[in-house]
Amino acid sequence: MKKLLTVLLLLSAVLAFAGEGYYFDELLFSFLQEDSVLVNYELADGTDGGNQFGPHGLVIDAAGKMWVGFHNGYSRQLVEADNDTITLRGVHCFMPDGTPATFSPIEFLEFEDGSKDTIFAESYANGSCKGVTLASDGNILVTSWSTLFKIDYATGEGMFRWYPKMESSTYAHASMTEAAIDAELGLVYIGYVGGAQPVYALDEDLAFVSVAIPSVPSTDRSILARSLTDGTGQIFVGTIWSGTGIHVYESADPEFEAFEVVDTLANISMMVEDTLVTFNGWVECMDWVDVDDGIIIYGGYTDPVVVTTKVKKPVHIHKSKWVLYDLNNDIELASIGEYYPAAVANQAVLEMPINADVPVDSLGGQPMAQTPRGAAFAVEGDHYKFWLIDMDLGTVQTVTWKADPTAIGSDRYVPYGFSLEQNYPNPFNPTTSISFNILENLEVSVDVYDLAGAKVATVYNGYMEAGSHNMTFDASDLASGTYVYQLTAGNNTVSRKITLVK
Repeated sequence: MKKLLTVLLLLSAVLAFAGEGYYFDELLFSFLQEDSVLVNYELADGTDGGNQFGPHGLVIDAAGKMWVGFHNGYSRQLVEADNDTITLRGVHCFMPDGTPATFSPIEFLEFEDGSKDTIFAESYANGSCKGVTLASDGNILVTSWSTLFKIDYATGEGMFRWYPKMESSTYAHASMTEAAIDAELGLVYIGYVGGAQPVYALDEDLAFVSVAIPSVPSTDRSILARSLTDGTGQIFVGTIWSGTGIHVYESADPEFEAFEVVDTLANISMMVEDTLVTFNGWVECMDWVDVDDGIIIYGGYTDPVVVTTKVKKPVHIHKSKWVLYDLNNDIELASIGEYYPAAVANQAVLEMPINADVPVDSLGGQPMAQTPRGAAFAVEGDHYKFWLIDMDLGTVQTVTWKADPTAIGSDRYVPYGFSLEQNYPNPFNPTTSISFNILENLEVSVDVYDLAGAKVATVYNGYMEAGSHNMTFDASDLASGTYVYQLTAGNNTVSRKITLVK
């Protein structure tokens, strides 16, 4: 499988599909514009103080509710008994119809052990949201600065909490990552945004288990975890600012033995105008798409550095994009989004319009992207659906793709409505029928490659109108064997295997 995926990568270079108008699905929330009323900030005297901004993570729970945490701004101002004011930073939950849940925003929490906490900016232990994770039992994990909260997804009530100094006074209170879940072992991992800090392992009730990684040298914001079939635990650490890809840590006994780094992924090198260019992974956020297959979606940094000797460096291929990546085979499958610098970084200020017309009119059908900060994923009927959140733009957008789990490699993730069918008959000798569907009038090519990546035949190359098409491939001149036939329509590419038996 890895060899075939590698061949496909060579055939299509980097599979960064520029949209044809059917990538972008819907602009669900624009928190800096019309939806700012949903996250409004009220001062203690009842006047308007602005709104929360900088969404920093989202999940969709089992009831279809969307949970969003905000890095900046406040949900409310309160006057305490001594007349001091505190500013709350509540966590928001929205019903499937977009209205706030009755318990949203969540600002005060009481836990199962009877303890209580308030999420507020002046706290030394919590405040700005650093990530939101769906726990293995369906409840919600919120990283609030240096505290991890577990919240009941049905009621919004607190369940458990953990912060470093609960375990040891020597552990630092500092900005922490979103939580990572190993559902197989029932472990929760959390680390620090800054480098040279540990990653901790907790159980599902957020009780301390161990120091999983004594020190992570790179600066990271997001981690993922899983167990392999042989019991080996894996932690994936996405690097940001240092831009050194995704570091892989492993432990043969995750509950009792520390993890050690074993590999680095998501660094892509290619020849650009006869010069080697390396596009390292600058990973803002990571979320699972398929744990077993190792498929993730990560957000690319807005200002990544390109490694090359070229005097004029090319723009990084993953600048401000959501990237679908195969960790098992270390290859990119696709990328989503087009850079749209509409917002002033870390400020609730827009310099360009944000609306549902922008992706279609200005970005070739791609969703707007500036500072990706999380994604959620689901299979809905015959299609894949992604919810994409952008921090500086203050948006939640959806993208819909065709679901085709029988396709090979990157072709599982193609635009909804763009399809290449399995040839019939297969195996065949010497002719077979190839059918496909395109959504727009454009230039199309259908080519056949051997497994070494060499083109051995061109079935069609020319202009086609939108709709379903069928053509016959005659392989009389080819030897028996397995080949790959590839449809290219505009900037979209999809491939399937074909078997000739003479």
